[in-house]
Amino acid sequence: MTGHSYIVYGPLSAGATTVMYEGAPDFPQPDRFWRLIEKYRVNIFYTSPTAIRAFIRQGDQWPNQHDMSSLRLLGSVGEPINPAAWEWYYKTIGKERCPIVDTWWQTETGAIMIAPMPGAVALKPGSGTLPLPGVLADVVDLFGKPGRGRPGRIPHRAPALAEHGAHLVARSRALPGSSTGSASTACT
Repeated sequence: MTGHSYIVYGPLSAGATTVMYEGAPDFPQPDRFWRLIEKYRVNIFYTSPTAIRAFIRQGDQWPNQHDMSSLRLLGSVGEPINPAAWEWYYKTIGKERCPIVDTWWQTETGAIMIAPMPGAVALKPGSGTLPLPGVLADVVDLFGKPGRGRPGRIPHRAPALAEHGAHLVARSRALPGSSTGSASTACT
């Protein structure tokens, strides 16, 4: 459901056109995505860190042979993006002019919870930065004590929109004073 929301329902409800490609990103050649961006003048490109690392292995020659000047924003989702992949994405795909919105969320939240807001929050390679307005989140160690700069959990101190009933009760037991606990992640 979240994939449909971010790829189809959300953009269409905002009046945007969506270009969605399903298939191998390297068929018939490793420039499949870059060719689509150039052809359709895509201005927002949203993909996973896993795909970005695969693009790095294919080499810069594939994206560099395409005009992707239509891009104005890059997005990342799926798992934390490592700083080296972030830098490559920013320099090679965004040509150092497109901010990267590295989104953090869980299926249970039904919405992005932590992400940089371009122009309002400084971008930091490998970091989702800060909670979005209205999200009360913190970084704590495995015992629930506040701690930044090392792996920990991200509890939400108030229920998110998509959390309900038994799920909320079951997850709130993970850490005192929180409505959900997350998998370990590094937040600074």
